[in-house]
Amino acid sequence: MWMPIAVVAAPLILNLLQWRRDLKRIQKLAGARRAIPSLELPGGGAPKVSILVAAWNEESTLRPCLEAIQGLSYPNLEIVVCAGGTDGTWEVASEFRDARLILLEQGRGDGNAKSLQRCLERAAGEIIYHLDADCLITGEAFARILGPILRGEEEAVTSSPCTPLAGQLEIPFVASQCASQVYTSIYQPGYSSGLAGANCAIRRGALERAGGFDGAVRAGEDYDLSQRLRGQGTRLRYEAVASVPVEFHTQVRPYLRQQSRWIRNVVIHGLRYGAYREVASCLATSLVGLGMLTLPCVALGLALLPGVSPAAARIVAAVWGLAFLQAYFSRLRYANVAARWLGVRFPRRVAALLPLYLLVDFVAWTMPLVQYPSKAWRERW
Repeated sequence: MWMPIAVVAAPLILNLLQWRRDLKRIQKLAGARRAIPSLELPGGGAPKVSILVAAWNEESTLRPCLEAIQGLSYPNLEIVVCAGGTDGTWEVASEFRDARLILLEQGRGDGNAKSLQRCLERAAGEIIYHLDADCLITGEAFARILGPILRGEEEAVTSSPCTPLAGQLEIPFVASQCASQVYTSIYQPGYSSGLAGANCAIRRGALERAGGFDGAVRAGEDYDLSQRLRGQGTRLRYEAVASVPVEFHTQVRPYLRQQSRWIRNVVIHGLRYGAYREVASCLATSLVGLGMLTLPCVALGLALLPGVSPAAARIVAAVWGLAFLQAYFSRLRYANVAARWLGVRFPRRVAALLPLYLLVDFVAWTMPLVQYPSKAWRERW
């Protein structure tokens, strides 16, 4: 009788204790959120900022992205876009009217890194701002990212886009993703080990010393660049309150590809650069996913095998139940933290659907284990 009670009570109590820590974290960051910075331009005027956007099959998001850039009030800005795809992305980019726009055509197989390097070669800015084509830059986020560079404090500043586009939070699957990303973002240290390529600014000199964007890297170019920047002494400052709205996945299949790719990229590139702690963390995540998918089968097999003590099956089932409830209560906590941080209400259905979303994540975490042996899968976007 005591085992089921312990399986439920232990993760519940642990998450209640962690909730107190989360509230303190939000309070600590509250001051930074209230102090909206204004861009203090250097005495010599505003250095040119080049915003680079690589857009492949981004027909639905590219125009809003470019319109958001167009709305920035910074006085010395250029927009360098490398666009293409099998949809209408090139047509959208070609129809966009702005004297500051430099437009390049992206060919099939060019890849994100090669396209960004082409943009860099055409850009004239002293500061390079990398923005994904599904992100909507805001004036506040732009100021928070750019400010430390203009003040001479940093050479690279980044933030994770973790706010869904308008209306997407009504989708429980999106709300669940948002909760996890917001929670991860607010606990990032002041200086990150990785660069969120979707929303970051780098002083051109630092970027060129690191070798720019490596076109040979087919996936994980932002992580690869992060390691090269850190290797030549550039700190990667993280601004938790500089997030921008981004389009979240609403379908399971592209979400699985994204999540498995993120894990896979850290392992593959981390091994090259000696980031063994990050590699170990990602491998552990994959093993947890594999364990959560297989332990129920192990428990069932032990229960059916003749000559095996029933206690063995109960212990395995209890371990799985304890881990699953810990994950479930943690995700509920993440949702509450994210709702407070964003000042929104999440759909009530999120709590009921979280077990299903957890199973999706377990699959995503496990996928890299079967992808590593194949070069085609390792480099798949």
